[in-house]
Amino acid sequence: MKIKLLLFLFLASSFSVFAQQSTPVSTIGNGTFLGKTEPLRDFPTIQSKSTYGESNINIIENNFGSFQGINENALPLNGDPVAQREAGSFMSMAPIIGFDGANASEGQATPPDPSGAVGPNHYVQGVNLVVKIYDKQGALLAGPTSLGNFLGNGANNGDPIIMYDQLADRFFVSQFQTSNNALIIGVSETPDPTGSYFLYEYPLDAFPDYPHYAVWPDAYYLTANKGGNTTYALDRAAMLAGEADPAILGFNLPGIVPNPNTVFSPEPANLTGFSFPEDAPGYIVYLQDDGWAGVTFDHLKVWELDIDFETPGNSSVSAPLEIPTAPFDSFIAPFGEGELEQPGTTQKIDMISGVISFAANYRTFENHNSWLITFNVDVNNDNTTSGIRWIELRNSATDPWTIFQEGTYAPDDGNSRFMGSGAMDAQGNIGLAFNIGGPTLP
Repeated sequence: MKIKLLLFLFLASSFSVFAQQSTPVSTIGNGTFLGKTEPLRDFPTIQSKSTYGESNINIIENNFGSFQGINENALPLNGDPVAQREAGSFMSMAPIIGFDGANASEGQATPPDPSGAVGPNHYVQGVNLVVKIYDKQGALLAGPTSLGNFLGNGANNGDPIIMYDQLADRFFVSQFQTSNNALIIGVSETPDPTGSYFLYEYPLDAFPDYPHYAVWPDAYYLTANKGGNTTYALDRAAMLAGEADPAILGFNLPGIVPNPNTVFSPEPANLTGFSFPEDAPGYIVYLQDDGWAGVTFDHLKVWELDIDFETPGNSSVSAPLEIPTAPFDSFIAPFGEGELEQPGTTQKIDMISGVISFAANYRTFENHNSWLITFNVDVNNDNTTSGIRWIELRNSATDPWTIFQEGTYAPDDGNSRFMGSGAMDAQGNIGLAFNIGGPTLP
């Protein structure tokens, strides 16, 4: 199926569990309630670099092994078999509203690691190392506020993650804290993100690099590139209520083969819309490339998380469901060396290959559930051009997850598409956004 306007229509879905042996929760702990902040709109603002001083993010070593060469017999052998090499149709439409947000200079650190979330009336944006809040017309309502003053007791460690919890009409803001391998999370007390936040600290057993979160009815799910547990469930109801010591449950994913060459990043299903099956488990997905040692065919692995915060010891993670895909090459180069050539410089861009892109968005329809997965792939088998593999999984109350449709968006124009992310609306339209670059593209 070809993507038109980066949007295409699929036939418009309930819920499935797959009978698998389960593994008990690995660790049971609690976060620490740090109190309620003053309203964010009352925090002092950062005026300029000269008055604020220099800030830098600590460089944290990522959790990846030494580079392992690709198995020469790994599929595909002659390019991506589901690649769409023609560009979709283009239509010029004026933006509804446009305005400048926070930037790396204002945040006073690189990389900027931008993150943002929109609600009914607000847009909340974070970069290293500030947070700003706008109304839907682009008017600045709060900030720029030091992320460290807001979340870190003055520690500006960065990597902000911002989400909007549509089920509760609340905002969620996170940064990591290097001093104690912790994540600091603020949940807005009300739907107004310029107001006060409940603050929580979650020290972990290793540094939580590259954290990804997801909104789900029974928990906030978290994955991170780290040793020990890689997957967590946070007691969402307790955090929304401002309760003390909300539970955090840690899991190891059975049967997983980590990417040997880059960050290790399983991805939780992120709920879009307001409908969801009753008692739906949490879902985690990870790609498996037959070019990696220990993987015999290209596929996705999916795990179910059964969470019980009242009796945490009852919580468990299933064995993985293995879902074969069309063959792909996950376009791996040693992490940090860069893969994408740019004009006018020998500096290459690292496209963050071999990981599923944030967020893996899920939506419930009348007779099925859809889950959209995206990641980079090498479309020519020569480590020069990347496209976006998109996969729509579907399940129902009686059937497990299977692939409904998949493809690779990779127009044959010499440029790479990378770090894509997809989502679907209530009518079943899928939109795919991505970065684009190449040796001659300014």
